[in-house]
Amino acid sequence: MNKGLLLMALLLTGCAGDYQVITNLDKERISDYFTPGKVEVVGSDALAGQRYKILGLVSGESCQEEANLPPAQASDARTDARTQAAKMGANAIVIRQCLSLSGKEAAPGCLTQVICQAQAIEMEAP
Repeated sequence: MNKGLLLMALLLTGCAGDYQVITNLDKERISDYFTPGKVEVVGSDALAGQRYKILGLVSGESCQEEANLPPAQASDARTDARTQAAKMGANAIVIRQCLSLSGKEAAPGCLTQVICQAQAIEMEAP
């Protein structure tokens, strides 16, 4: 019984060290990672009866740069638009249109591309 307690005590003291966590997250850019989460995608109908201010237009992009990468996604373009809107102080966007481009229509360096345009909006809390 005493040997069991001694073994348990040794094991617990081995776990109580001063450990350093190493991560691949950039300390300066960690807040940028969460920026799109501050901006909600809403439809025009959600603005009815709400007090809001249109801050301007934003554009988000997704680009497939190489054939072995996934095609450009509208969800990535919307996230990029949310990031741009957050930089303007918006808390919501209304997507006006998304365009899917490929081949010669896509920007140089993109095999496929999706561009979403939206209004950046600052909605007042209800």
